[in-house]
Amino acid sequence: MPRGTESSAPLTDDTTSTVREATPHDDPALVALAAMCPMDGDISLCVDREPSFFTLSRLEGDPWRVGVVDDPDGNPIACMGVARRHLYLGGEPTYVAYIGDLKVHPEHRRKRVAINLVRWAHQVAEEMVGADGVKISTVLKGNESVERGLETLAAEGTSMRPVGTIRSLSVPLVTKRRIRPREIVVDRAVSADIPEMIRLWQRIAPKRDGAPVLDEAEFRTLLDASPGLSISDYLLARRRGGDDAIIGFVGLWDQHSMKQMRVIEYASMMRPLRTVFNLLSPLTRVTELPAPGRELRYRNAVHLCIEPGDVSTLRALLLAGGNWLKSEGYSIFTVGVDADDPLVKAFSGMLAQPTDVTAIIDRVRTGAPVRTDVHRPLHFEISTV
Repeated sequence: MPRGTESSAPLTDDTTSTVREATPHDDPALVALAAMCPMDGDISLCVDREPSFFTLSRLEGDPWRVGVVDDPDGNPIACMGVARRHLYLGGEPTYVAYIGDLKVHPEHRRKRVAINLVRWAHQVAEEMVGADGVKISTVLKGNESVERGLETLAAEGTSMRPVGTIRSLSVPLVTKRRIRPREIVVDRAVSADIPEMIRLWQRIAPKRDGAPVLDEAEFRTLLDASPGLSISDYLLARRRGGDDAIIGFVGLWDQHSMKQMRVIEYASMMRPLRTVFNLLSPLTRVTELPAPGRELRYRNAVHLCIEPGDVSTLRALLLAGGNWLKSEGYSIFTVGVDADDPLVKAFSGMLAQPTDVTAIIDRVRTGAPVRTDVHRPLHFEISTV
């Protein structure tokens, strides 16, 4: 059940319905709504949220709330989520309001429903972190309707300042790859590695705006609460012949139990690649890219812990992760990095398909602009979107 169900006064205007707090009874309808809201890209995907819409909502932060708009018959036709997160901004731990998970039924997208939901979200965000607190959101680049909505909000005095771009890179698992550079060794994590992993995280994470604040107890609690994620899903990088210290790590999370990726269609540039990929499947022993309407077997990166610009360590983790997932029948894995971070170079030659998302960091209502540094890369957990 969503936390904080003591809803604020509902918001209405002349062009849209009331925003109310979601309840457990809305779960099936919100699952159905999510299935009607695909994401366009080189591979157009729909994120299905079976068996419970709220499973992912619970992982977005604490407390968390979901707002819903109903049609005249009382059926949810739009929703949006707000969650409080503890993140590093400017190197300092900061509580922020994450505003996301906006979904509007295709037949209701010209009725200002989204605008009213965003207004509701800002009211809830103010309750969570204050009017001068920080909010974070993301917008898929090229989503003109949402971009126009942000312009409307800005004109009303609700600033949504873009600060950079997160590039979501989906890597197809075509062939087994040789891991280079050879001086880096990659293996799977075990529980005994957690203290050292957290020490490394606490050293590197403050160098990225938006990275979660984590201690060992919080990390272990997160593993216990996250369906499909265990310590063995993390890959660790060490220097061969060195002191055996961990120099980087990443988790590769199978989220099938709460979030399924269903293919809607392939863009024209992707159709030949899919044909070649599937023709080679018997030789490469990798699962074929599914036909439209079928589910894509995938994993998402989580807790990417790499020194800014350390291309060689990330490259070794990507290659090792690809070989591991290929052997287990996955078709693709996805990693999110700052589009301006040199780490993007680690994906060279991997046929990674990019999807760019605008990152927004601003005050909830009032106050000086949030200070962000162009030399401090952005971090965003795409696994909880």
